[in-house]
Amino acid sequence: QPTTSQSIASEEKTIQKIPVHLIDDSPWQPRTKYDESYIQALGEMLVDRGQDDPINVRLMPTGRYELISGHRRVRAARMIGWSTISAQVNSLDDRSAELATLVSNEGRIDLTDYEKAKTYKQAMNRGFAKTQAEVARLFGCTQARVAQCLGLLNLPDPIKSLLDKYPSLFGYRYGRVIADLIKEFPDGLETII
Repeated sequence: QPTTSQSIASEEKTIQKIPVHLIDDSPWQPRTKYDESYIQALGEMLVDRGQDDPINVRLMPTGRYELISGHRRVRAARMIGWSTISAQVNSLDDRSAELATLVSNEGRIDLTDYEKAKTYKQAMNRGFAKTQAEVARLFGCTQARVAQCLGLLNLPDPIKSLLDKYPSLFGYRYGRVIADLIKEFPDGLETII
């Protein structure tokens, strides 16, 4: 792991080695929980193979960097004691950084349906998309998938609180079952929970 601050310039982007201790999480990161065993395995892979892909960050006026993508790689790099990490440094305003962070996380297989639902809702609330069809185009998925995930946000608050705490507790399919149970047994919410 080199510790120099060399830059590798290309036509489209600049890859730099940046100090890990100057990197902050994005305030728009939809992932709420990180699997520590995955972070540990990723750290072991970084030790064995090095870093294949740079993380994406933006330089802040404070001189610190804000993550756009690569949250787990940064955690793994910290865990294994790296002082620097390869990063593509982008020049983005807040709105562009928010959209880039939301979109870059959509394709992650382990992002839960609930986290995706919150991401889709945020995209609509912030005006990146007005309809579910526009959300689907923005995130490269189907409109049906958007609707299914957003359905989780219609569950009662106590159930959404459980999902806030344990976002992988269940996906949209079980969410539909729970919604049907609540319709059939409106007084049975505590039992359903």
